[in-house]
Amino acid sequence: MTNETRAIYLAAYASLRATYADEVFFLKRIFWVLDTFEILEEASAIGAAPPLVTWALGIIYAQVPAIFGIQDEAIKALTWLTKNPKTEPTPGFHREAYRYLGELHADLGNTKFVETYKKKSGYSATPLKTLFMGWFSTSKEKGLFSRQLRRLRRMGFRRLPRQPQLVF
Repeated sequence: MTNETRAIYLAAYASLRATYADEVFFLKRIFWVLDTFEILEEASAIGAAPPLVTWALGIIYAQVPAIFGIQDEAIKALTWLTKNPKTEPTPGFHREAYRYLGELHADLGNTKFVETYKKKSGYSATPLKTLFMGWFSTSKEKGLFSRQLRRLRRMGFRRLPRQPQLVF
């Protein structure tokens, strides 16, 4: 396995752990989160980490409470993504970076950046209840898996929602 592949696998594993953190017993959760941080740091320390690793690190760090003191690292990772658009493997990949940059700056009181990042993300003012949507949604209008939903509707599944709600 190449170092790049290993880094991507570790980032994916950390993302899965992050989605499961709410299910972990409260007293064990802090150690669960710290272990997840170690996995992310190991992934980012492997040579030239792919953008997916930076994306996972930024998205996960952006969602932990301020008591962990890693907002600056989240802002650094997410800002790097937005300043390097050529690293975006598919349209919409950096959508979450903009979303969480806006939320982090709002938490830190940097109001001049909040509206700009919110607009670039394409999300409304209503906070989402998902961990991330990422590149799965290429536009606000089309939403998630729109092509597959249209195909299913043509096959007779007419009662499918226009915009599916995913909860991780």
